[in-house]
Amino acid sequence: MIRAAAVLLAVAVALAGTARAQPGNEAEAEKRFQQAEALYKRGEYLAAAAEYQAAYDLSGLPGLLYNVAQSYRLGGEKKKAAEAYRLFLDKAPGHQLAPVARGHLAALERDLASSTLPPEGPDTPDRPPNPRPDLTHRAAPAAPAGTGRTLRVAGLVSAGLGVVILGAAVHYGIEAKKASDAISGNDEGWTGSLLDRYDEGQSAETRMVVLSAVGAAALSGGAILYYLGWRAARAQEITVGAAPAAGGGAVTVGGAW
Repeated sequence: MIRAAAVLLAVAVALAGTARAQPGNEAEAEKRFQQAEALYKRGEYLAAAAEYQAAYDLSGLPGLLYNVAQSYRLGGEKKKAAEAYRLFLDKAPGHQLAPVARGHLAALERDLASSTLPPEGPDTPDRPPNPRPDLTHRAAPAAPAGTGRTLRVAGLVSAGLGVVILGAAVHYGIEAKKASDAISGNDEGWTGSLLDRYDEGQSAETRMVVLSAVGAAALSGGAILYYLGWRAARAQEITVGAAPAAGGGAVTVGGAW
């Protein structure tokens, strides 16, 4: 997987004076970065976050903070991930990954806020012991006519849109793979054209990730809407009524199934 930190470290070694690392720390920063990469690929995200942080402390390259945040987020540490995203955006607000970081940060802040809210609902009032049960038959409110069809149409539209978006995500995934192969097969060191190719691959990978999430959400949302529309249509076919009977009342239920 192509990541911003890989090129950031390579460029830091090549361009003297652009990084804030102390003399002699570049090699150690590169070592810690490689260790973080290996841990990340094995799915050991929290350990990878610690190594990325160490590489940042040694080099001062703000792009590494994005890697720290990503690792914490995938490792389930939402609060630490949010803090790392904020620091990354503070240090490098104009970075090409800043829009993606802002999206992740907004989602994390919503999750963290919802997890701290008290449960909603009024307090249950005191009731007398052994309350008399309510034996009144009440018919469930009927859904407005046409609701089922509207929901099903909306579900089909959403699912179709999801398929189109996922197709676009596959396209960008292929472009990112081509860029990765070009960089992996390079034996001549980093050049201007290779860095441009890296930027193209990074942009394609970011678009692939975002479009994959949006497309999957649209597809699943469409399936849910279609199911709810089907249920609403079935409910509209059922009629419920009350008829008097000797010694009490009777409830009649009719409809097509």
